[in-house]
Amino acid sequence: TTELDHLVIENHLITRKPDWADHLGRAVLHFRPTTRLAEHRTPAVTREIFLAYSTGPRASVSPRLFAVLEKTDGRTTLGKLGLTEDLHAELYALWQERFFTLTPA
Repeated sequence: TTELDHLVIENHLITRKPDWADHLGRAVLHFRPTTRLAEHRTPAVTREIFLAYSTGPRASVSPRLFAVLEKTDGRTTLGKLGLTEDLHAELYALWQERFFTLTPA
């Protein structure tokens, strides 16, 4: 989430693939132990993701992304769960807030 293009660790150079965010459908999402999803009906329906501790961050989630997040099982790729390209920016922003981790399939 640092937006670094290159990282040097001792004698190793690690380079980010420039288009990795375009392939989020191939990633597997893992919730942190404190991550929660909530749907509130007062009077309009709102959906959010939050970290369940006293100062934990909260963020609104679109209905379509919320549906994908509800199906997350830590094994199935996001593409198979229904993540479409138009949801990539929203998912990426939540990942930057550390609500979950993303790993290659």
